[in-house]
Amino acid sequence: MPGAVPEQVNVTVGELLREDVLRAAQAGADLLLMTSNPADQKRAYEALLHGTQNGKLGVADLQASADRIARLKAWLTNHSTTPDLNVIQCAEHMQVATEIAEKSITLVRDEKNYLPIKLDAEKRIAVITPISQDLTPADTSSYIQPRLAESVHEYHARTDEFKIPFAPDAQEIAVVLDKVREYDLVVVGTINAYAEEKQAEFVRQLLKINLPVIIVAMRLPYDLASFAQAPTYVCTYGILEPSMRAVAKALFGYGEMTGRLPVSIPGVVEMRR
Repeated sequence: MPGAVPEQVNVTVGELLREDVLRAAQAGADLLLMTSNPADQKRAYEALLHGTQNGKLGVADLQASADRIARLKAWLTNHSTTPDLNVIQCAEHMQVATEIAEKSITLVRDEKNYLPIKLDAEKRIAVITPISQDLTPADTSSYIQPRLAESVHEYHARTDEFKIPFAPDAQEIAVVLDKVREYDLVVVGTINAYAEEKQAEFVRQLLKINLPVIIVAMRLPYDLASFAQAPTYVCTYGILEPSMRAVAKALFGYGEMTGRLPVSIPGVVEMRR
């Protein structure tokens, strides 16, 4: 059943959280950004507790982490004035964001050698992205619309954009599929399709059309679990403009995809250590 895979992935992701938390602490992370799910918070606590009990986390390392957090709290206390917000998106910061984005782009697979994209000027590319929405209480993704099509257009003039709802219904899926049949290549961005069956179903139906399709997971990499038959699959880990520019650059062969998959996708691909 199509809906079975996302449910299995959700369970597995929860089980993998403990291992991810432990590895983050071992790598030197002092603060972990957690979800609002109490079960996830409990798993994280248990992972850290068991790590100290079985020797995977050293007491000295934990103390050093606690000291750094204490110094940060003290620094915040002494710097309570509002900082100058003019630095937001300044040239220096955007350069760093671009470097991070370019280094994170991950090519999971390209079984049919669709990459790098090399099309004649008269060929047409369709770029399909879901409309962003807030996925957690602290999320602000609804204020951001991924500029994937705009970024692809910089490298290929005959690029058209198609927006789909985050959870498209059958009629909305049919309309877009009908429109893109005449294109020479389709680039489809996904946002947490592993947890949204209707979005995943759209991609599965798209893959049945006799067209080259490149899938770009724009947030979590687990989306591939919902359409494991996808021949070409790339991860960006973010929907902000630096990531969109970076992935477009890499898709056309002007940037290397040096990112490494940070997780395993159960039943599909194992994390490269």
